[in-house]
Amino acid sequence: METQFNIKDNCLWILWNIIDFKSIKDEYINSDKFSVPLFPKIFWTMKFYPLIQNVEGNNIGLVVCVDGNLFAKYRWKLHLNPRPKSSNTDQSAQYFRSDNSESIMHIINHFEISQNSISIICTITIPFNSYIGDECLKAFEHSLRVLNDQKHCDFIIKVQDKCFNVHKCILSTHWPHFATLINSESGTLAIQDEASDVIEAMIRYIYTGTSNVTDLNLALKLITLSDKYDLPELKTKSLKFRIAKMNKHHVIKSLLKAKLYKLDDLFQACVNFLKSDQTIINTLPDYDLLIASDNGFEFLAFCFDNIRGIKRPFDSLK
Repeated sequence: METQFNIKDNCLWILWNIIDFKSIKDEYINSDKFSVPLFPKIFWTMKFYPLIQNVEGNNIGLVVCVDGNLFAKYRWKLHLNPRPKSSNTDQSAQYFRSDNSESIMHIINHFEISQNSISIICTITIPFNSYIGDECLKAFEHSLRVLNDQKHCDFIIKVQDKCFNVHKCILSTHWPHFATLINSESGTLAIQDEASDVIEAMIRYIYTGTSNVTDLNLALKLITLSDKYDLPELKTKSLKFRIAKMNKHHVIKSLLKAKLYKLDDLFQACVNFLKSDQTIINTLPDYDLLIASDNGFEFLAFCFDNIRGIKRPFDSLK
């Protein structure tokens, strides 16, 4: 069994070759154990079910298992040999727990099982800060249950046309800045300039202390929001995710956010990406947004200087 790990994306790629799987007599077989370098004490296995019978005929099944508590995304790809036939599954995401360690079985339908061998490729992605120990998991689940049950709520955060019922004591404890935003006699905080999904992610973070953001645009919005509302840890986590997932479709927007909020780490990540990718800035999506921004041409020159290795601080911008 072969494994490869991409530390930039927290992504593990596993290749499992099974020879003559028609001869397997057991209900399923297990792969060798493997682990992700970031969590070496947490072990994974794959299960291969060679014959799943249902109304659609004979099919094969795949399950991934882990012996810890964490959030992970995974995707399957299969190749039947010797003929080049393959099948891919959509990416799935799941919280794995020590008492519920198996993923939902993925059944591959209408797969020809007359071949001699099969190659299974599983790609597992673990978002930053996704590991949850047993005690932390209990606290996390309790906090999430308190939020979702909506019992004894005594405060409302109103965002455009959506209302979030929350507990003032929890927000005050986990978010000290909250006290400066409310009137002691008021039971509502109105936020007009943010989208509801961003506020929902913020509230979830305040209650649970975890951020499982998997969307780049949402991560960028959370960087802005957490800076505005003084949530430094949420800002750091969102920033790390955004940096790890840097690509040409988002680099210009990241540059503009870095400029607006003086985010040196984000700006340096953009510069490093542009260096390594040998990308010409004026060919990138959203290049016009950069030019149209305040002092756009000056900022463009600032970017070029840093790409060429001439380090200039944000303070040098007018």
